Amino acid sequence: MGSAMAARKLPRFSQAEFEEIGKAHLLLEPVIQTLQGASWGPAAVMLRNVAMVDMLLCRLYNKLEAAVLRAQAAQPTESPSEPLSESRLAVDANQAAKAAPGEEGR
Repeated sequence: MGSAMAARKLPRFSQAEFEEIGKAHLLLEPVIQTLQGASWGPAAVMLRNVAMVDMLLCRLYNKLEAAVLRAQAAQPTESPSEPLSESRLAVDANQAAKAAPGEEGR
């Protein structure tokens, strides 16, 4: 797992895909709230499943956000309104994945 994992490249995310992850989280919020108040029998199981997906989206968003912020801090000459290049975002996402201890198996 050592050298093969180190050589593996992670998928690249565009700025639009990064933003879509945040939007997906926002779409799940009303579903979670509805399931929390539901008296329907399977609601508890559905709530657990939706909450797990939401947690995955949040972890992914947070890792990508950290990479985006590092990329922006490394290049202070760019305007904050300019989108990040996909190659810079991919490099920073790879670095964030390597720096996150305990997240390898997820």
